Amino acid sequence: MNSSSPLNDFDSANAALLELEARFSHWRKNKTYSRESIPIELLQAAQALTQHIEDRHVRARLGISTDQLKRAQQINEPVKTDFVQVQTQACEAQPLRVEMQLPNGARVSIDGLERDPICILSQLLENVHDRT
Repeated sequence: MNSSSPLNDFDSANAALLELEARFSHWRKNKTYSRESIPIELLQAAQALTQHIEDRHVRARLGISTDQLKRAQQINEPVKTDFVQVQTQACEAQPLRVEMQLPNGARVSIDGLERDPICILSQLLENVHDRT
């Protein structure tokens, strides 16, 4: 247990678990649909408690599964994305054919574009970036 945490002892961790158990109970009694997903806020609170109480005790007390607890952890993890810097170059006129195959099997092709594809993509990315 982390002594700088507000849950720095067994009693306060158990009190937090009891309070969360009451919140789960209230949600279960008042949910709209029988198969409604547990609100992420409740799962995140349960996940936070596993830093102070064994996760099997938290899961048993709250009536949730390992998968449900993992869902809260996955939502807390930042999405990892890799970005590539595209350098804009002077656009040269060149004949170009672009072909795409869609998931349904349809093929789309565009003939006669007179610009460098890298130039088109970089300008598209710049426009999208400017709008966000």
